[in-house]
Amino acid sequence: MRASYRYWIFALAYFLIIVLVTPRQMVWWYRVSFLLFAIFLFWMAHFWEQGKKNIKEYPQGLLAGILILLLSIRIVPFFHWGETPLGYDTGIYLRAFEQYLVGTRQAGPLSPIVHILSALGFSVNAMLYGFLAVFNVLLGLSLYTAAKSLFRNQIIALSALLIFVLSIAQHEAYIWMFYRMMISVMLFMVTIALVSRQSWLAILTGGFAGALHPATFLVFGLAYGVYTIVMVGRWLWWRHRFINLDGNRIIKKVIVTGLGILALAILVNWHELRGYLPYIIERKLQLANFEPFLSAELTGLYLNFTAFRLSTLFYTPLALLGAWMLLKRVKIWWMTVSANGLIFLLSFFITTFILILGRVVFYQRYLIILDLFIIIFASVALAQLIEYFKDTHWGRILLAIFVVGFSGVILYYSWTREPWISPVELKELNMASHQLEPNAYGMATDAYYTPWVYGYLTERTIAPGYFINYWSLEEWEKFWYKGTDDERVELLRRYGDDPIYIFVGSRQNENKPMREFLNKYSKRISAHIWEYQPLKNLP
Repeated sequence: MRASYRYWIFALAYFLIIVLVTPRQMVWWYRVSFLLFAIFLFWMAHFWEQGKKNIKEYPQGLLAGILILLLSIRIVPFFHWGETPLGYDTGIYLRAFEQYLVGTRQAGPLSPIVHILSALGFSVNAMLYGFLAVFNVLLGLSLYTAAKSLFRNQIIALSALLIFVLSIAQHEAYIWMFYRMMISVMLFMVTIALVSRQSWLAILTGGFAGALHPATFLVFGLAYGVYTIVMVGRWLWWRHRFINLDGNRIIKKVIVTGLGILALAILVNWHELRGYLPYIIERKLQLANFEPFLSAELTGLYLNFTAFRLSTLFYTPLALLGAWMLLKRVKIWWMTVSANGLIFLLSFFITTFILILGRVVFYQRYLIILDLFIIIFASVALAQLIEYFKDTHWGRILLAIFVVGFSGVILYYSWTREPWISPVELKELNMASHQLEPNAYGMATDAYYTPWVYGYLTERTIAPGYFINYWSLEEWEKFWYKGTDDERVELLRRYGDDPIYIFVGSRQNENKPMREFLNKYSKRISAHIWEYQPLKNLP
């Protein structure tokens, strides 16, 4: 009776969450199709739980095949769009790599990787694009490793990797080019595997991951703190009941590992971590405590909630079913040493979810991390689904339709997903960079194009809220559409007598008054770039 009660409680929660995560913007027939899909999975879960089998090991060739599919999906955009498919941070990383190599930028955790690859003969473009694809494949492999360590079977790990390959949310994370974050998350996935296996190597991987990307380290550090508290609580529970499961050794290892990760991260990247302290102390990393001018950038500039829900829709029901399967065994976990990694997984998921709900700085970027743990939960259910269907003819056909169908969807998405900047605009920036005076400025008139102007035109970039910026939001509004031409001339005079090359992209607001000013007071050197000479506009 108790089991039946829990079953109906879960059924109610399952369908309520399914309804809540289904975006209302979807056309009615798509919503109905998704609900039928969710009902089908729930119905199937009843049967595969009753006839549960021991999941067998699968050949390594299957792992290689999924990795090849992943690499193919990641390089497809380059065949369609050439050099331009990735962003938003492309220009920033391009400039950083060049500065690392000539020694004009302070060395950071990423600089040794850049120098090693350069010494091996790789160009900046090869490092920027080629190794981003390689690191993304390694991220998928690290997710596979984490899932295999957590659950101790290969089919769940392969299922996690397969969902990662088919995930539009993860493809978007790759397209946005969050280079440091991707490597950091990859190392943290390895750390989760090592924590699950109680390995001291977790200090090295976790420490370097934290040093590489402090924003990701915030999630990991808080999650590890929650994990430590839960582990100490479980140890005290064991002691109270005179249960001897080697708890003293485990707790010491958990605490020492956490302190080691923290110490190594601080040691390797203290100068950057120190820069975040004022934001943590004064503004408590709450987005509401920052200027509205910066709020868009500080969200993390990733998918909004609606787009994220759409991109994760097909495996959300699987994640709910997988979470239910795991939570039903929580009493067993509480009593076994092998559950340490699973406790860490839940600590990580809950912490990330709370940070996103709290809208802390970069909260949209944390959706990428949350998605990885949704994928891990979904892999538990998908593995059971595969095991249930694989022994029948029609079952294998259904599985083939699932894999081929969703592979086709992600390949089509990868091929048609438009780049951040058009090939024509990028060509204009590259051509203009060769004719700039040494003292010239570049100006991005919209934050959307800031990294491109900075990376491909000049590092002396004027932009709304970033790099070289002497204007308030109100003054930018004057320049865009509120002010007079004389006021715009006065604003530009703050940058001295050096020429300014002003870029106006095709995807930003029209701002007709600004364009009329540029046509009147500047020389148009290409479709999107104007050359402004302050000395020619003296009163």
